[in-house]
Amino acid sequence: MAIKIFIILFFTLSLKVNAYSFLYCDFEDLNLDNTMLERYIKPQLKAMVSEYYQTLTSLHPLNSQLITVKELTQKTRGEWKNWNKRCTTWNENCVQDLRKIKKIQKDLEVQTTTLQKQIFDKSFFTSQFLTDSLFLLSSDLDELSMLNYKTLDAMDMIPILAIDSNIPLQGKIDFIENQLNIMQLLSEKIFTQLLPKNLKRQYSELWFFFVKDVERYLALNKTDAFFLNKLEYLNQNWNTFHMLLSKHIVQAPQSTINTLSIMHNRWNSILKVLLKNSSKTPN
Repeated sequence: MAIKIFIILFFTLSLKVNAYSFLYCDFEDLNLDNTMLERYIKPQLKAMVSEYYQTLTSLHPLNSQLITVKELTQKTRGEWKNWNKRCTTWNENCVQDLRKIKKIQKDLEVQTTTLQKQIFDKSFFTSQFLTDSLFLLSSDLDELSMLNYKTLDAMDMIPILAIDSNIPLQGKIDFIENQLNIMQLLSEKIFTQLLPKNLKRQYSELWFFFVKDVERYLALNKTDAFFLNKLEYLNQNWNTFHMLLSKHIVQAPQSTINTLSIMHNRWNSILKVLLKNSSKTPN
């Protein structure tokens, strides 16, 4: 056991050193034009994100629906933020846009209800770990559904409250914002809930420390500096994840490892392009 721990530590520490030495360059040293980013780097990153979810869906039959729950929750929060910025003055467009957000939330409710009915299929109860995970998932979906209902109810009140300027509308808006933040965090927790015990932590960490930042860069019109300044951080987190699975320190199906190998090649090709266009040569 002590030898195995030593090997893991050795690989992890070696990886960190290699990651930082390989990427020793500042954002200001990268001579990239927009064409390179749009035509090559961003498509490769989009493919990596897609393949991350692809491996998830292959690891449990319900994972694709859990990913949909996360995406609907994320979309609701994003649309709400946009609505809050646009509707500084109340008008009919605010009402129409609010209805669109509520439509997404109703789709979310349908998805969570459908999942709740499927969770207790007896074929899923193959081990104590999965049994515990299924009960925990059911509880989390109940909470998500309750938060969604409260948020929908609060949104229904906004047009009514807006008619009377004497009623403070900001309190209701702050309440919705807080509820949606909690919903997003919860949805990000549950979409890896049914992974095998040995993979759950690794996939959750890769989501929070790699995929989530890449998605924000691709979807939310983040500046290129947002991505480029995170290269060492992203590189370290991706390589740690890939090393643990590819070296079989954490066991995974061969099909998963094959897809991760494709992702790893994509990531290395991105780094090569970036470093090739650096005005400084890595040490």
